[in-house]
Amino acid sequence: MIEYRFPVVTFHGDDYEDAEITMHDAAIDPIILDHEPYEADLIALDDEYELIVGQCRDGFFLCIPNKGFGCTLDSMSDIDENHYTLLHAGKFDPILYDEATAIAYALNELYKVIKVHN
Repeated sequence: MIEYRFPVVTFHGDDYEDAEITMHDAAIDPIILDHEPYEADLIALDDEYELIVGQCRDGFFLCIPNKGFGCTLDSMSDIDENHYTLLHAGKFDPILYDEATAIAYALNELYKVIKVHN
């Protein structure tokens, strides 16, 4: 089990200085990390996300089958870019802000582990 913490920003109006940052615990249960497609279960925000990640022509693909979600990513390690992509990729059932944050940080954690194994 890979445990990590991630920040969630809550905005209270238009003033960014009024934003509140809270840290949340999450855990990644690796299923397949020694070859592609990589698979892991993410437990965060009182929910579970089945993550399947692998390389494709445009970078990486991310599939979250239990949420009916999929998209392409430029990299697994760019938290800010992945957060943005996750928020804007879902056409039918979008990923919420907090979920996108948890998943973007999880992808970064998975990338670190995969990089060491390969």
